[in-house]
Amino acid sequence: MARRGNSGAVSETAEEVHQNQQQVSSKAGKGKRLWKKVKYQLVEYHSLPGYLRDNEYILGHYRVEWPLKQILLSIFTIHNETLNVWTHLIGFPLPIPHNIHS
Repeated sequence: MARRGNSGAVSETAEEVHQNQQQVSSKAGKGKRLWKKVKYQLVEYHSLPGYLRDNEYILGHYRVEWPLKQILLSIFTIHNETLNVWTHLIGFPLPIPHNIHS
């Protein structure tokens, strides 16, 4: 538990400092392990091939040279295009019954 000294400043005991350091290193370790599991990296705009540079306002997080399977599986993850992808997936088949009936 943090203690207040005569000056009113908060000081931690050695045990609390050690526990806080363990928590921080544990979180950092999890992040490093997750990053190692990522096989396909996201690319920044300046690293894109010329044929993909069509929107200079989106500066990062492009999926370049990913296998088709990984691209299709990315539909089920949260990213900056999630809403756009799902509105198209849901909206595309809606007019089909109307077109068949007409």
